[in-house]
Amino acid sequence: MRLADAPGWLNSRLNTVAGSPAVTYRRGNDSITELAAVPVETRHTEIGDEPASFTARDRDWIVWVEDLVNAGERWTPKRGDEIDWTDATGTLRTFRVLPRTGDRCFRHTDQTMQQYRIYTQEGTPNSE
Repeated sequence: MRLADAPGWLNSRLNTVAGSPAVTYRRGNDSITELAAVPVETRHTEIGDEPASFTARDRDWIVWVEDLVNAGERWTPKRGDEIDWTDATGTLRTFRVLPRTGDRCFRHTDQTMQQYRIYTQEGTPNSE
């Protein structure tokens, strides 16, 4: 895929999965419900030593900048925001927005700046 084709591909992918269950984006007591978000990358990090180790799940999400609006106010992702997502088994999972090491907690997906790539980590460690 050519770099010039990437924004169009990403847009079509977002539109394809937008029909799947949406997420809730939360900031304190405020929230944006039914937000179309695409999980684009998941990483697992082992934390601790056996037998008390657990896996942290990092997940990146793509959302439209224009959709991240609450009560007329456009939100920019920030540390501590949360994304609630129900997986295919019906389990509610909460991902906290966190910066990457030496970076911030989001990037725009391309030069058009129409979409955010938001970096998160699952709020409750699990042993999956």
